Amino acid sequence: MVVAFRLVYLCAALLSSAAGVLVVASFFIPDRAPGNTEFLGIHLAVGTVFLGAGVLLFGIRRHVAGIAARAADVDDAETAQELAAHLSRLLAYLIAGGAFLGAVLGAMTYGILERIDQGFAVFG
Repeated sequence: MVVAFRLVYLCAALLSSAAGVLVVASFFIPDRAPGNTEFLGIHLAVGTVFLGAGVLLFGIRRHVAGIAARAADVDDAETAQELAAHLSRLLAYLIAGGAFLGAVLGAMTYGILERIDQGFAVFG
């Protein structure tokens, strides 16, 4: 279950990071991007939000996997069993939420790519 969690969050983090980079890069499409500094600020702000979400998802992935590894090393059998039950439920909720978030981020990244393919900046 931990492997599925790590995979789902890796995909979501990569999609979020890619969306952030694509939003900022779309501003620099020659002859089609608006030359206004207001639009540059919007692109940078939205790109920063996507990149920040990617960093957050990478952090969640790393620390929850660390907690799962630590819970597996507990010596007391009763405590290990309780931790395993709570951890498996937590992982199930996080996998469901991460899969939904990954689907939303995938759709957004696809939309950004389509806008760029049309030759336009994402905003403007």
